[in-house]
Amino acid sequence: MKIKVKNNSVSPQKLFAVGRGSYGFDTVEFDFSRDWKNLKKTVVFVAPDGEQTSVEYDGEVRIPRDILSARGSCRIFVVGKAGELTKTSVPIELWVAGDIPAEKREEA
Repeated sequence: MKIKVKNNSVSPQKLFAVGRGSYGFDTVEFDFSRDWKNLKKTVVFVAPDGEQTSVEYDGEVRIPRDILSARGSCRIFVVGKAGELTKTSVPIELWVAGDIPAEKREEA
């Protein structure tokens, strides 16, 4: 899955992972605009229960096992840091397959 990050905006804003309980196959890759160039990036995954898992970004990130085992809508966002500067993207909604309501599939 590839996500474009321009300034603080992201596209697409919704993603669908393959299968609930599946692990190791679903990865996320980001294409950052120039304003993110010298920032150390961390991808934050937020499970439906609010539990967060942070992963340092090095070009591609596997979606964590705890996110793919959760039911409901999850969120992903990126935090970039350089010294005292911090930049945060808007969150992306992630639905895990098997839990996708019909009306949500039509919106994507």
